[in-house]
Amino acid sequence: DATLKRCFGKDEKIIDCDWSYLKTLRTLKEPHEPMPRLKDLLEYLASPGLEDIWVLLDIKLDNHADKVFRLIASTLQEVKPSRPWNQRVLIGVWAIMVGPFGNAFLRDVKKAKRSVFAWTVNDEEWMKWSIRKELDGVITDDPKKYLEVCDDYQGESIHFPISSWGALIWMNLLAAVFSILFRYRYGFKIDSGKVKKRIESSRARVPS
Repeated sequence: DATLKRCFGKDEKIIDCDWSYLKTLRTLKEPHEPMPRLKDLLEYLASPGLEDIWVLLDIKLDNHADKVFRLIASTLQEVKPSRPWNQRVLIGVWAIMVGPFGNAFLRDVKKAKRSVFAWTVNDEEWMKWSIRKELDGVITDDPKKYLEVCDDYQGESIHFPISSWGALIWMNLLAAVFSILFRYRYGFKIDSGKVKKRIESSRARVPS
């Protein structure tokens, strides 16, 4: 959420608040819990017996990616894990997976042997699409329904409602715009070797 309204009943934007204020808030619904920090979550997950629980950190479009990644890395270093964080923490980023940009993205990710997850998948047709595209997993509010779809789906054609196509076209247009802006900022030619070295360097700094 960009604001505190839904969970805490406040109109302020989270990005405009400091921790000294945020830690005093309590959720509207019982049991009126405080807002946890990433560090609080990691400390909880480092407890014995919770080694099989993993975390997906969702990086939003309006986040400052460089700053967010640095903060995540420093927080991971602060908490000693019971099982290596690089086996339990996944970074989720906004990406188009439908249409021409989506097909190219899925090909590149599979070629790089990376995992692909989709969220939040609650509609049956999108569940079928996720299965057909052989995604590694989905995040859904109805896991029972998803498992039923997995058992019943036999690869038949998927028909999305007309209302969905407008959103899909719009998202692909946005992907094209952001692609141009990204290349304008970071260069139209990306040195894959340098990127790989940076990834390996960041992995080495994450506690195991």
